[in-house]
Amino acid sequence: MRRLLVLGAGTAGTMVVNKLRPKLGKHDWQITVVDQDASHLYQPGLLLLPFGQYSVEELIKRRQDFVPEGVTLLIKPVDRIDADVNRVLLQDGTELEYDYLV
Repeated sequence: MRRLLVLGAGTAGTMVVNKLRPKLGKHDWQITVVDQDASHLYQPGLLLLPFGQYSVEELIKRRQDFVPEGVTLLIKPVDRIDADVNRVLLQDGTELEYDYLV
């Protein structure tokens, strides 16, 4: 099984996993996305916050809500990338090996 690892579940990271999950067979590809925060702040909405167009609660969403079924979301900070051996180390000691890293 091939392993795709995406670092960051912001706009770009969630777009990558949402586009690729339907195209990469679930039995052939394991997709994991890692982010240090469980919440996503919709930053463009901050411009309209002072004018009452949004409330703070409307601008903050759970990252899990944007990750498709069949993608593992890990909420943990990254410690380092060891590209020589295709491995990412998380601060809690978890080691994630990958074939492709985004």
